[in-house]
Amino acid sequence: MLSADQDVPKWLIKSCVRYLEMFRLHEWEIRLVLQDTPGNDENTEGICMSDPSTMTARIEISRAVIQDKVKAKQTVFHEVLHLILAPLQDTQYRLIELLEYDGQKRDLYGKWFDDLVERVIRRLENSLYSELNG
Repeated sequence: MLSADQDVPKWLIKSCVRYLEMFRLHEWEIRLVLQDTPGNDENTEGICMSDPSTMTARIEISRAVIQDKVKAKQTVFHEVLHLILAPLQDTQYRLIELLEYDGQKRDLYGKWFDDLVERVIRRLENSLYSELNG
């Protein structure tokens, strides 16, 4: 189920619902919000923060991005794709925490995995988005 803040445009909500249905992610409780700086990073267009154990997520989209509907829809699509890999990423975080490495190595392994996940998401996005949206 998707809920959204009042300032989220209806066309963006509709796109998000479409992508969630497309990937059969109906079991997730998702909050869609607009932020000036998603994830407190002014270079980020969107971010998906999820907890697969509770099947909850928060998707933040940059207010600046919604000025361009195509870019905003693609950003939402990208963030929804993160939900598909969320259980894998959550497992990776848990495994890294179990490793008895110093914090620097643990952070490095986490970054490597995050980069890998981002590359997979970009590949899916680049392959699927244009096909699905003509």
